[in-house]
Amino acid sequence: MSAVNDYNRISGAPRLPASENIYIESHSARPGYSRNLHRHSTDSMLYVVSGRGRCILGDDEYSLCPDTVVLMKRGVAHRLVDKPGQSMLIFVLYFHNLDERLNESLIKPLMEMPDSQLVPSHFADEIKGTLRRMMFEQENRPPQYMMALEQSLSSILLRLYRIGLFFKTEAGDSSIAKDSLQRVNYVLEYIKENYYERHDLASVAKSARLSQRQFSNVCKKTTGLSFVKYLNAIRTSRAMDLVRSTSMPVSAIAFEVGYEELSTFYRAFKRSHGKSPLSFR
Repeated sequence: MSAVNDYNRISGAPRLPASENIYIESHSARPGYSRNLHRHSTDSMLYVVSGRGRCILGDDEYSLCPDTVVLMKRGVAHRLVDKPGQSMLIFVLYFHNLDERLNESLIKPLMEMPDSQLVPSHFADEIKGTLRRMMFEQENRPPQYMMALEQSLSSILLRLYRIGLFFKTEAGDSSIAKDSLQRVNYVLEYIKENYYERHDLASVAKSARLSQRQFSNVCKKTTGLSFVKYLNAIRTSRAMDLVRSTSMPVSAIAFEVGYEELSTFYRAFKRSHGKSPLSFR
């Protein structure tokens, strides 16, 4: 089964063999090219890697830019239109006949969310990396490659589901709000709930679509702390709870709350609480 490499093929999603329920391919198009209206025979996900354009999906139309995701139910008519001079590179994931638990817990809820999402940049690299691994697995077919594809798909869908829940606005739009203060607050709230993940000023500022200086200024105005101090305060507060309530090794606590280096954790903890973790114990 060969991949489809451009928009000139109008047949829609490839026919997946009975033994395969996931397929990934890449699409590219000429500047200004509009693919004819077509349908996929499976549920699918489009991920825009580069370029700009539009997706006409049923009665709706969505702007497409890098790190936009579009989820489509099977059989929905759609059309992709590249912006002149900015042809798009898109990964397309087709999936069907998946485990019912995955369908019920992730795919069905995702299909009820807005069809288009802008993935925050600190998750975009993670998702694109997973898509690349899926391409490798599919092309090279190492042992248990279908299991690897299923795990990768589950990982992407779970991330999109959580992003959709967290960044959902009252208007039902899952993209990050336009107001800079609100965007920073969304990112800070996300960090508060996901402090154990990797965060740095460059990535969070990019997620809020601000310069590092702008993000720092808004963060300081909002929290009274610089971004680094805000992140350390959240992490060390959780670490304090674990020091007091568990017998976990300090190294394990440091790792759990997001520190890669034990020395960095000790310094941050002492700055926040005046003593080392062992002193409290």
